Amino acid sequence: MADNVQNSSRRGGNKWLTMAWTTISVIILLTPLVAMQFTDEVNWTVGDFVFAGALLLGSGITYELAARVGNLAYQAGVVVALGTGVLTMWVTGAVGIIGSENNPGNLLYLGTVALAILGAILTLGAAAWMRWAMAVVALATAAVPFIAYYAGVADPRRDVLAPEVIAATGVLTIGWLLSARLFHEALRRASAKE
Repeated sequence: MADNVQNSSRRGGNKWLTMAWTTISVIILLTPLVAMQFTDEVNWTVGDFVFAGALLLGSGITYELAARVGNLAYQAGVVVALGTGVLTMWVTGAVGIIGSENNPGNLLYLGTVALAILGAILTLGAAAWMRWAMAVVALATAAVPFIAYYAGVADPRRDVLAPEVIAATGVLTIGWLLSARLFHEALRRASAKE
């Protein structure tokens, strides 16, 4: 019986974890009914709460699926990719990376998340291909400020070379690269077992 419990936890499907992220998502979705405004500076709309809840729920479901099929390195790669994607969407939606959240250059960062999702779909989540997909997303993320500049939506000094833009872009790029490295490790571990 202990082996069954251990095998079940290795494959994911931990009902307590599933209940935890589902409960948090529901609380976020229901929060507008209780209070719409945190402070004078943070005034969320119903759409903001729905977006946050859907983002957490989608990430939780994706992790639960990944936890059933991969080894620990694979699961870590998924967690890092999901975390980087959520962070990208949250920051660009809340304050923006290039200028304010209304700057069209920020849509390019959201495009990197779409690229990661497309990569996961096209590769069917296979670690051998996910490592390359995440590496491509990392390169795309690093290029965003420059693409925004050449598209005419970013000022070179204020936006492209601003310390906060460089730092945010660097953190996101490192997140995607770490995910790629973890998928590479997952592939190596799977090959070693064969």
